Amino acid sequence: MPVYHLYFSPCSSTYDTTYAFCRAISQNAAIEVNLTDRETEVPEIPAGSVAVVAAPVYAGRIPTPMADKLARARLEGVKVVTFAVYGGRAYEDALLELNDLCEKAGATVLASAATIAAHVFVPDLERGRPDANDFAEIKDFGRRVCEKYAKGETTPVIVPGNRPYRPAYKAAFVPETDTAMCRKCGVCVAACPTGAIDAQDPSKTDINLCINCMRCAASCASGAKAQPAAAKAFITARLSPLLGGHKPNEFYV
Repeated sequence: MPVYHLYFSPCSSTYDTTYAFCRAISQNAAIEVNLTDRETEVPEIPAGSVAVVAAPVYAGRIPTPMADKLARARLEGVKVVTFAVYGGRAYEDALLELNDLCEKAGATVLASAATIAAHVFVPDLERGRPDANDFAEIKDFGRRVCEKYAKGETTPVIVPGNRPYRPAYKAAFVPETDTAMCRKCGVCVAACPTGAIDAQDPSKTDINLCINCMRCAASCASGAKAQPAAAKAFITARLSPLLGGHKPNEFYV
């Protein structure tokens, strides 16, 4: 079966998780569609294909740029497996939102998963995940999904979440730029999924466009981009009760 891999993954953890799943369900390489890139839209996917649709969770929702692209997509006759990848706090309405968008585009949700990765702002929260045990669970999930697909089962996939969804995430800060380290190379400008970084002065970021995905920091070879110290301290204090925990992955088939 043709497998498409549609993902929004600014800092690679969502991609790493779902790449492993794609390998588990298909011997052939998946057709990859990186929706993190600003100009990339959901392509036309032939009916009968399987699409793995994956997003990180931002404050209980999926990132607005990916939601907008899925809202413009046409996925009639496509079976999708959805992933919400989150940093150990909660995924709240994200998986439900992802499924709703896929179904509105014409797809059938075959299965869904909410899986754990290290938190992008507080790396000590779920540090090292996904780990070997996570990947073993993801592989087993792939086996179950393949069995359901082969049997032609149409059991509805019910996931947690509420409608209306919680309010969409709004950036309260933007990444800082160390101007002494910045080479003005433009890599962060090109990498930004929303076009929030000023091409003429990469130290300037539009807070109305920024989604705090931190792709700019992940892509900066000189290390000039970072989370502001005050924001890091605030978020770390807020999430500190969760440190040392080990949230389970959740699978819905």
